[in-house]
Order: sequence, then structure tokens, then C-alpha cells
Amino acid sequence: MKRCSGLILLLVLLLSSGSVLNAAETPQKQTNITCSAQSPVDGSLWMGTSGDGLLRMGRNGRHILYNKANGQLSSDEIKALSFEQESNVLIILDGNGSIWTYSSTAGFKKKEGFTAPVLCLQRSNHGAKHYAATAEKLYVFSSSTAPEVCLNLPFAAERIVTGEDGSLWIISKNGTLHIDENLIITQQNSDFSLDVSELNPFVFETSTSRIVTEGKAQIRWPLVLILVLVCALGIYLLFRFVKSRRAESEPVKEENPEVPVVKKPSVIATESPVFQTYQLIRENMEASPFGASVLSLIESHLDNPNYGVEQISEDLGLSRIHLNRRLKAETDFSPSTVLKAVRMNQAVQLLMDGNHTIAEVASSCGFSTASYFSTAFKDYFGASPSDYMGSL
Repeated sequence: MKRCSGLILLLVLLLSSGSVLNAAETPQKQTNITCSAQSPVDGSLWMGTSGDGLLRMGRNGRHILYNKANGQLSSDEIKALSFEQESNVLIILDGNGSIWTYSSTAGFKKKEGFTAPVLCLQRSNHGAKHYAATAEKLYVFSSSTAPEVCLNLPFAAERIVTGEDGSLWIISKNGTLHIDENLIITQQNSDFSLDVSELNPFVFETSTSRIVTEGKAQIRWPLVLILVLVCALGIYLLFRFVKSRRAESEPVKEENPEVPVVKKPSVIATESPVFQTYQLIRENMEASPFGASVLSLIESHLDNPNYGVEQISEDLGLSRIHLNRRLKAETDFSPSTVLKAVRMNQAVQLLMDGNHTIAEVASSCGFSTASYFSTAFKDYFGASPSDYMGSL
């Protein structure tokens, strides 16, 4: 027993040493930040880079990187970002001149309707409109409407500036245009050209550890390799020791017939009553104009853990009792039932995607903590999120 305890202690010390060395040599990521935007709902900071994709920094300090490598973007260069205030949809201009929209419910979607690559993007100070300029045209659009040409431009725009009075300034290397609220050019000036300064590098850490110099890293790598080999040898000796002790202490048993292994079925199947109930809820909600408006509000605020029945009532200008009574009369379901069903279905979709951790899924579906999400998920489906991911 003393020998076993000594081996375990040795393994713990070796593994701890290896972890410290590996953590100290964790690299940092250096990139060029081209633009940024803050979510008006959860306060997260979104940053576009010049070649590394789109970075989301949460209020808890965790970050998620979206890029071509994980199949979420078609270009790793981000030129402009802007949040649509009324719907909390992120508008993105990438290096290919394409406009994309992102929401927690729909993910990334390309905005069709532009006849040429978009050069610059700017949100209007009034309503949910956005302006986008190509080499010859100025477009106006929103996340829910198609791009519409509102003006032909005499030169290619580099910047769009919106005024509080609804007017626009179009700035380029060839001069400037002033456009009033009726989209009429009132002033054209070519006295100066736009000088775009070079981007400054921005560094963010991929972990909380410090950086070691290249020389130190070269010295420590052989030591790390030796420690790994020693750990492997220690585990092997420990396994042999435990196996021999068990063989000495346990009596010899007669061989039993081989028990057939029953394959574990999928934890959650699409034919389950839970999924059938969700389909029924969605069909009933979409069949009613009032139900469709409630469903739209829920999906627009799905990642907000503070958005519940009270907030839905306030947004619709109804009391909670009136909201519950009217929704049940038109769809047979209460607001809380619909809210839970939509969040749980979105959670299953994200888990099936396989590109998100349980904590990320919990945050995207409006749960304040991963533990609370796991408890609610198990109560709803009868299996934990980790069990469901293991059954896929």
C-alpha cells in the first residue's frame, strides 16, 4: 500500500510540473483590430480583425473566435461591424465586400441583393436602417429587408457618416458629398482626399498564463518530454501493481457465459414526445398573428437570461394576465411554456452542431450559468447535455 501511495504522489507531482510548464508556454494571439461593436443586450464586445476572423469577448472574460477554419465565415478579414438596435442583429462587412447578419437564433447569414462588392457600411441614427456603398451606388437595408438602391454615387466611397438630422456624408479619396434627409446631394467638395492610417496591432491572450521567451522554451521542451515519459512509465507500473494485488486478493471464479452488450440508444430522438410537442407549439404560434409576434420577441432575445414573461408583456403593452389569457386562447399554450420550448430546442440544435461547449450553449440560450442550464435541460429532456452529446 505504501508503494502504491508513493507512486500516486510521484505522478501528481510530475503532472503538476508538466502543467505549469505547458501553461507558461501558452502562446498569445496578435492580430489587427479593424472595427468593433458592443451588443446592446448582453454587453459583449465584438471585434473584427484584418485576417483572423471575428472575435466575441463576453463580460465574463471568455472569448469566441469565428473564422473560415470553423466554417462560419467566408473571409477572415472584417471591415465593419454594427448592431441593429431594434433587433440586436449584428451586421458584418467582410473582406470580400459581402454583407452578413448574425443572431443567436439564426447564426450567420449572407445578405443577398448587392450587385457589386460593398466598400463601406454605416448604421443610420434613426430606426433600424443601414447604409452600404459600392463603387457606384448607395444602398439602404435592414436585417429583415432586401438592399435597395437609393442613390447613384459619382465616386467610390471610403466612409459613410450619418448625422442626427438624417443627413449623410460620403467621404472618399476624391472628395466628399453631403446628402440631406431626402437623399438629395446638396454639396460636393473635392478640396481634400481621405488618408486612411495603418492599423495598429492588438494583442489578446488565449489563456491567462504568461509568455516565456524562445530561449527558455527551447530549454524546457526536453524536460517536458522527459516528464511525459516518466509519467507514462509511472502509470504503467501503477496499473501492473494494482492488477497484481487484485489477482492475489480475489478468489478464482468460474467463467460465466458472455453477457451480450446492449447498445445505448440515443438519449433524445426526434420522434420523442418532447420534439413533437415543440413542433405543435411552433405550428400553433405561427398560425396566429399574435402568437407569431410573441415567438419573434422570444427568438430576438433568446440569449438574454433576464428576458421572460414580464418583459414580453411590457414589449406588447399588455398585462401578464392578459398576455397569458390571450395567448392560451389563440394557441393553447402559455408564454412560459413557449419560452422554455424555444430555448430548449435551440440548445439541442447547438449541441447537435458540435462546435460549441455546454457553457457557450447555455449563454446563447439565455441561461445565466452552465449548471443551471444542465439542470433545466435534464428536467426537460430526461438527460443531461453531456449525456446527449455523448449519444450523438
